Amino acid sequence: MTKSIARFQSIAFLGALSLFLTITNFLPSYAVTDPSQSVQEALKANAAGTASLKVGKSTEAEASFKQALALSEQLPDNNRNKDPLIATCCDNLALMYNDQAKYAEAEVLFSRSLSIRERLKGVSNASKILNLNNVATVLENQSKYSQELPLLKGVLSIAEQSTNKDDTGVAQACFHLAEVYRLSGNSADAELLHKRGLSIREKLVPESEETAASLNSLGMVYGERGLYQEAEPLFRRALAVREKLSGKESPTLAPLLSNLATVNGKMGRIDQAAALLTKALHISEIALGPEDLTVAAYQKNLGSVYAEIGRYDESIRLMKLALATREKKLGNENESVGASLNDLGILYQSQGKYSEAQDAMSKGLLILEKRLGPKHPDVARSLDSLGSVYLDEEKFDLAESFLNRALKIYEASFGANNPQVAQVMKTLADLKNKQNRYSEADDFYQKSAGIFKNSYGIDHSLYRNTSRNLVNTQISENKLVEAAALMEQILSIDQRLTGTRSALVASDLLTLSRIYQKQRKSQEQQDALTKAESIKKMLPGAPTAPSADHTRAPSITGEVGQKWALVIGVSNFKDPSMNLKYAAKDATDFSTYLVKNGHFKNDHVKLLTDDKATRQNIVDLLGDQWLSTKATKKDLLIIYVSSHGGKPMHDTGVNFLVPYDGNFRNLLTSGIPMEWLSQIIKDQIPCERVVLILDVCHSGAAATDQTDTGPTKGTTKQEDSGVNIAKKEGSKEIFYRKLNFDASKLSAGKGQFVMCSSQVNQRSWESKNYQNSVFTHWLIEGLKEKGATTTLGDAYDFMKMRVEDEVLRDRGEQQTPLIRKSWQGEEVVIGAQ
Repeated sequence: MTKSIARFQSIAFLGALSLFLTITNFLPSYAVTDPSQSVQEALKANAAGTASLKVGKSTEAEASFKQALALSEQLPDNNRNKDPLIATCCDNLALMYNDQAKYAEAEVLFSRSLSIRERLKGVSNASKILNLNNVATVLENQSKYSQELPLLKGVLSIAEQSTNKDDTGVAQACFHLAEVYRLSGNSADAELLHKRGLSIREKLVPESEETAASLNSLGMVYGERGLYQEAEPLFRRALAVREKLSGKESPTLAPLLSNLATVNGKMGRIDQAAALLTKALHISEIALGPEDLTVAAYQKNLGSVYAEIGRYDESIRLMKLALATREKKLGNENESVGASLNDLGILYQSQGKYSEAQDAMSKGLLILEKRLGPKHPDVARSLDSLGSVYLDEEKFDLAESFLNRALKIYEASFGANNPQVAQVMKTLADLKNKQNRYSEADDFYQKSAGIFKNSYGIDHSLYRNTSRNLVNTQISENKLVEAAALMEQILSIDQRLTGTRSALVASDLLTLSRIYQKQRKSQEQQDALTKAESIKKMLPGAPTAPSADHTRAPSITGEVGQKWALVIGVSNFKDPSMNLKYAAKDATDFSTYLVKNGHFKNDHVKLLTDDKATRQNIVDLLGDQWLSTKATKKDLLIIYVSSHGGKPMHDTGVNFLVPYDGNFRNLLTSGIPMEWLSQIIKDQIPCERVVLILDVCHSGAAATDQTDTGPTKGTTKQEDSGVNIAKKEGSKEIFYRKLNFDASKLSAGKGQFVMCSSQVNQRSWESKNYQNSVFTHWLIEGLKEKGATTTLGDAYDFMKMRVEDEVLRDRGEQQTPLIRKSWQGEEVVIGAQ
């Protein structure tokens, strides 16, 4: 759910109430009876301003309202109409500024009006509430929640004193105060107040818009805390109420459909999420037209869902439509345009298109800083996004600078204990870990975990995952006592939540066994390891082949000559039903590693992603267009492939890699046979040292959805094409595929080292925690573990353990990378200079 929709949900009803009070309650309390010329002219100017606004002439309206304010300020101090008239003029001008998103100007005027009325006698409670709400609303529009909270507490206090405790006014005051608590990260108080307000509304008006709003907002509280099972029925009840009130095609249903889609997506039901958002977009387009700003918000949301399942072309199309609508309606320098550019940049980042991501995000940041000022939370979000891109590119100084700026803004806006602050701290901790700045990482993980604990409790995944990161950092610091104590606590929580035989518990036990080993507690280590292995035997993906095969071959000696690499990754295939999610980004990141850390020359690394990774381009670069004419006997060659892999429809016993223009239904003519690839390397490329790295079974978008009960609605079965794609509830990237690519049968020719992401009966997973496959992420980290001296064997050992652990913890399955090599002599060192 986008921020604009969230804000609509929280303050739309309040806005209607404020307008009603302005018209019906406020003016009669301060009826102007003075016939003086200045008063009459001020009233006429106010009326002229209102008339101009009705026909969209905001410039003329502003001039009239300012004239009215100036005339009211000229009244003598003894005129009893002076103060209330000034307050009214301030309100009129402030309301217009608020609608124009000139929040700072509106805040000054609303605050002045409130100050005046607090001194006046005979002000009705309804007017007091209106005055407080006006200031609160404009503060909320600027995300100044800490300043807003005292005002809304005052509103609730007045409402409670004015009526009984179960009055609709009390319910509304609870609702608005709860929303500000939610937005500021205080979910506990938000939940209590929303429950109180909902109880009142269900008792007095069970099938009303107010009750639907309360159900929706309480669902948002639960959703943000990760309690999706609790959130979903609330959204469905709210949807049912609105359908009964407005009909099944009413545009008022769209925000609820969007919220329900978000929850379904979080629970792994991406197909349902897409269907719900498609409906929200459809009914909004019918009611509001294709170029409405609300329609743009749902286009962006649906685009984000399509990105989750690898439908990048459709995702970018929708994101750009949303951006174009906002530019047309609001101008090129509106904050919503800045936010759209940032969202587009995030999409480019997920595909490894870093220059495009930086360009979009940087333009968005300039707009947001100009419109909102340098200290606004939306500016912090943009800084956070840019910092994340620079972190992916390992431009650590730039990343740290942007992330630190974001952190300071969030702390100033939300307070030091807000979950958004914790998220940035966690990213900064990750950055410091990558630089081996373990003490600093430890401190940030500690603070981040503490905030998540206070905000959501120890059962929340954010607390437990951050604590696991802290444990790993403490192991690196050799703070083994602290690491063991924290890991034992996490194990206890996971056993209570998931049972004693879950994959998560097995992962915890394996981490404990590592700690005990370092502590030389052999018995404790063996006990933990035995329990973990006992659980693993019951999980999907038990290894069927040895993880490594070392075939004796003639010794390869002597220094490595030059280093060459062909790096291939396909996310967007010619047939979009085959699209993957992070394959192109994996290839881009591996290419970056080779140049930045592996000391490969820029022109010695060829990167082919998406439509550049055609069968012909790959063949040409392996042949006389590049490698066969460049490489020599003493050189080292790396070939990395991140794509699909499989067998043809009629199994010939041959493994195939799938290029951009490949087709599962005709792999014999469109795929690249592994045996042929091995032979072409042997025959055409004279290198004695060849490393082939295959990350060929990514989870990602897919056209089929095969479950135990058969294909779900809207999908087709494609087992005969070599693809058996299934869906697992609860995973973020819900589509994965069990391909018939049999890595155990890969052969390694003389001087060849073959590494594959998983075994034939296993799935290779993308991470829930970062935008890469688990295999490629940990392979890169493993290759950097010992710097330029890291051997491929060292990297494999480092990577294998961490891949197994992460997939076991997050996916409940086993994924065991394997290697095949025909090698004798010194281990190859990719990063050697």
